[in-house]
Amino acid sequence: MLSTSSAAAIPRAVDTPSKKVVQTIDGQRIVRVCDARLAYGDIVGDESLGGRLMSAGPLLDLVDRLAAALAEKHELQMSGYRYDLEQTKFVEVLGAFATLVAIDVETMRPKPGLPQLVHPTDPSYVPRLEAVAKQRKELTARWREMQQKVDQLPRISEDMIKESEYNHSELVPVSDTLLEVQTTFLPKNLNRNNTIFGGDVLAFMDKVALQCAKGFTKNRNMVSVSMNRISFNLPIHMHDIVNMHARVCSVRRCHLEVEVEVFISHVRTMNHRKSHTGYFTVVNLDQLHNKARISRGLLVDEKDQRIVLVADARLTHGDIVGDESLSGRLMSAGGILDLVDRLAGALAGNISSADQGVATISIDRVDIQSPIAHGDLLRMEGEVINIGRTSLVVQMTGYRYDLEQTKLVAVLSAIATFVAVDLVTLRPKPGLPKLVHPTDPTYVPRLETIAKQRKKLAARWCAAQNQVDQMPHISTDMVKDLESTKSAFVSVQDTLVEVQTTFLPKNLNRNNTIHGGDVMAFMDKVALQCAKGFAKNRNMVTVSMSRILFKFPIRMDDVVTMMARVCSVRRYDLEVEVEVFISHIRTKARRKSHTGYFTVVNLDQLYRKTDIPRGLLVDDSDQVSMRIMLKAQHRYSFDSEERKLSPVHRLPLATTTSKTVVAPRLLGRL
Repeated sequence: MLSTSSAAAIPRAVDTPSKKVVQTIDGQRIVRVCDARLAYGDIVGDESLGGRLMSAGPLLDLVDRLAAALAEKHELQMSGYRYDLEQTKFVEVLGAFATLVAIDVETMRPKPGLPQLVHPTDPSYVPRLEAVAKQRKELTARWREMQQKVDQLPRISEDMIKESEYNHSELVPVSDTLLEVQTTFLPKNLNRNNTIFGGDVLAFMDKVALQCAKGFTKNRNMVSVSMNRISFNLPIHMHDIVNMHARVCSVRRCHLEVEVEVFISHVRTMNHRKSHTGYFTVVNLDQLHNKARISRGLLVDEKDQRIVLVADARLTHGDIVGDESLSGRLMSAGGILDLVDRLAGALAGNISSADQGVATISIDRVDIQSPIAHGDLLRMEGEVINIGRTSLVVQMTGYRYDLEQTKLVAVLSAIATFVAVDLVTLRPKPGLPKLVHPTDPTYVPRLETIAKQRKKLAARWCAAQNQVDQMPHISTDMVKDLESTKSAFVSVQDTLVEVQTTFLPKNLNRNNTIHGGDVMAFMDKVALQCAKGFAKNRNMVTVSMSRILFKFPIRMDDVVTMMARVCSVRRYDLEVEVEVFISHIRTKARRKSHTGYFTVVNLDQLYRKTDIPRGLLVDDSDQVSMRIMLKAQHRYSFDSEERKLSPVHRLPLATTTSKTVVAPRLLGRL
């Protein structure tokens, strides 16, 4: 259990640790108490937000890392201390217990053979610990028995549930507090057993629980203060789709409890299983971070005896995007583009066969129709709309959970193309299935018609761009005058921002190349920096991205160079072209990987659109800049036509919860 209150602690043994942790004495393997100690530390959260309250996610991650490291040396108890700047000393702020199991590294099954814990001088120390462990085990068994008894009750009456003594002004059914989020994890989330690191799972659970609590109270100022009873029944692998269901199950004066159920299904078989459940206590705060009364409560309705069963659904992904401590402030598109690529990749992997991998060919376009802020729940719905011999097209719609309206609102649309590849050569590999509709014979042909139109438009787009390159001279009358209201003019070349970087193992995807979402997030950062430098304004945000065509995979040994320049300026927004080049870290041979185009809007302090004072200089003596601007004009004229050819209907929300309703007494028969 994780809590802000101190765990009941037995006085710590003080002794000098031995060089060899596990020792053998008289044929018996032992560990001394002083060797079963370990300390971890971290400056948690974002340093630029020093002093602001943070969510429990990074704390849970640190707890899991310490417990795992300690178990590798050998029920663990942990205490957390915060360094108080005023008192200049460590103050105890956290207590935690965790249980880990020794496993066979190949079969992942429990493996006996752990050493015995001994104290070198105090023979009563270990027995006292064992007595505490036994009591905790008995308490856990009683807790589970009580929970199971409730499941077996044929009916729950109102008099069995204590009436709220806090006089809540509004009552809400438990079912109406349900929040569903579906996601997959990446190689950077793997632990040493090649399963998903428990700390990352706990941190994601905390984000979902916190979002559920905020939606219930309609207050962004909330923080988790306790988490308990998380028992991992199944390991989570990289190919699993993880589905989290959070619901408010208890409300007190200033606190509420959120239950988070975690289900997993393999990305191809979709076999649905429950992995674990966790319970989070969240406190409601005012603007000064003082405890505040919760105005809403839970409705006690004897007629609501339903149990909602989980079933397979169309693939969705979700995340609480950005930095929780910046909740409510507009965020850049980087985290959104990463979520788009993850969903599209998981959906494409679901369609491909077991001997095929999938790789991103292109992100055709991403349009953000409504602002997305840090701390927002963003839910993505994805559907394959066309399948070719080796490639497939994915349409996505993004929904933001609006705390005021307590519902999901459409804010984003995206189209992406993926290719099935050979797992060894990474070359395109045919063998994708045919797309069919079980009841509507016209559905797939309509999608195929749209796909052909989009393909023709893409060919025309490329031809128009190439035509500009082949022109011997670009005159000033060929570039439309969009700059008449600008007060100053800058050449395209003077807007150039060049950034060079390399990526790390945590950025790898399942093909051992750099994850496209990480590349696009970095491109967005460079594009945004270029736009801010041009407009001399920090309040800018990306609203659209298009035409990213990946020609080469990016590997961990590649040096990646990104060159961004402003190529078109209108009244409130501008377009930034980002070219990406790669060169091997040793050979230095440089190749162009891809290009992307980002539309960035200029905002004032209140996040309203505001005029961009500067424009681009039209000078026919600078033919490089003239070509860049003319190409941008052609792209802009193509934009409206492309929007018409995108599937007109946004993807509706698909629940990951079955609508089947059964009585609790029938649950065991299913």
